[in-house]
Amino acid sequence: MVLLIAKFFASIYEVSYTVKQSIRLAEGSVSLVYIGWQVTGNIWFYSCGDCFSEAPELSGLALGLIVLGYIYLCTPLFFFCCLCTCLPVLLVVLFFLNRGTRNPASETLLRSLKTEEFDSSVHTRERSCPICSEDFSNRDSIVVLPCQAGHYFHETCGKRWLQVNATCPLCREDLMSEN
Repeated sequence: MVLLIAKFFASIYEVSYTVKQSIRLAEGSVSLVYIGWQVTGNIWFYSCGDCFSEAPELSGLALGLIVLGYIYLCTPLFFFCCLCTCLPVLLVVLFFLNRGTRNPASETLLRSLKTEEFDSSVHTRERSCPICSEDFSNRDSIVVLPCQAGHYFHETCGKRWLQVNATCPLCREDLMSEN
């Protein structure tokens, strides 16, 4: 309880690094004491031959606390095992479910794209390509997409994007509906 209060005040107020280290050290010490008492309790419980006959209620309570202690100690291991076994399966399932949502642009759309040379006096909206983040320089070959906003990109970046997905990378407008 004291550790929880100290941790609460440490999170509210900016405390020094040594205080935070002391709190972590105290938490680790409490965990070690807990594990030590768990092992000691197991030894006492299982070495007592007459406990169930002399004090059945107390023995039942002790057994319940020992089981809860094992659950408490094994919970991180359980979550780690679930993460290691379920996450790869979940990623594969999501990959196969998401495979059909990509819609590459048709060859006719790629050929019909308007290409221009970048001119900083004409193309004032974007100063760098939103796909590769490289600054445009005069006389760069750019492609202007047929979306409502007329977004433009480096020609290689824009065409490579459209070979994977037929939407504008910025406004996500479907470009296949235009044709």
